[in-house]
This record gives sequence, structure tokens and C-alpha cells, in this order.
Amino acid sequence: MPTTENLFRRTGKLLRGVSVSTVSNRLTGMLRYTRIQLAIKAALAVGIAWSLAPLVPGIASQYPYYAPLGALVSMYPTVSGSAKAGIQTLIGLVTGMGLALIALVFGGPSVWTIALIVGLGVLLAGIPRLGAGKDYLPVAALFVLVLGGDDPDGYSLGYAVQMLVGVAVGLTVNAVVFLRCT
Repeated sequence: MPTTENLFRRTGKLLRGVSVSTVSNRLTGMLRYTRIQLAIKAALAVGIAWSLAPLVPGIASQYPYYAPLGALVSMYPTVSGSAKAGIQTLIGLVTGMGLALIALVFGGPSVWTIALIVGLGVLLAGIPRLGAGKDYLPVAALFVLVLGGDDPDGYSLGYAVQMLVGVAVGLTVNAVVFLRCT
């Protein structure tokens, strides 16, 4: 096991020739792009999605809070990362909704149906190709069962449409604002 003295000696040898300002400049540059620009893009996308959400026709206008959520979950440093996460999230969401709606065919939400459907949702979330959508599958199933009320179909449609609006806004903002040219 290395002693503290040996560790410091090795660390000093590794860092020799690299100035503090070089490391600081590299870290500042990375933080400047990845956090500040991502924060600006996310804030802009969420604001735009919130503004557009009430304009969506039909039952979806009753669930405007899902549009900014869709914009937020699709915000990644790259456009391809955003597209992948957005699509995976929507797939997980729709799968969870479908699972809940199938359960509702056999009866209303109860302790047993909620437990069963969330358990199945967590199992299905283990599918590797779901990626970012794995987290939304059991949540969407639970929301449809618990929050869907008398109109789980309408709730599911509104939830999915507003999330789609948000993902579309997030992708658009990510593709247009601070596009990397390197």
C-alpha cells in the first residue's frame, strides 16, 4: 500500500511541466461551454415550451407543464445527444402509458394494480435500448393510473403531446443556439 509521502512524490512527478494556469484555462473553457451554454439553452427551451404549451389544441392544453419538462429532458450538450434522449424518453413514456391503459381495461386503479403495473414498468425499464426513457416508463404508468382520473386516455394523450412539443422545442433550441463549429 503506498504511503502518503510516496503518493505526493508520484503526483508531483505527474504534474511537473503542467502549469496551474494551463489546467485552469482548460477547466474554465470546458465549464464555460458545457455548463453555462447548456444552462442558457435549457432555460431558453423551457421558456419557449412553456409559452407554446397553452397554444396546443385539444386536451393537451390542459397539461401545459409537461412541455417544459420535455424541453428539459431533451437538453444535452450535443444535438445528437438531445435527439437520442428525447426519442428514448418519448418511447419510455408511451410504453408506460400503454402499460397503464392496458391495466385500466381490467379495472380501476387500486393498491394491487398500481403495485403490479409499476413493478412491471420497472422490469421493462431494464431494456437497455430504452436509454433515457427507462426512467420515465414506470413514472408515466404511475401517473396515468393515479393522475389520469376519469379520463386516463385524455390525460395520456395530453401528457404525450406536451412532452413531444417540449422535446421538439429542446431539439430546435439546441440545434440553433450556440451551435459548435468545431
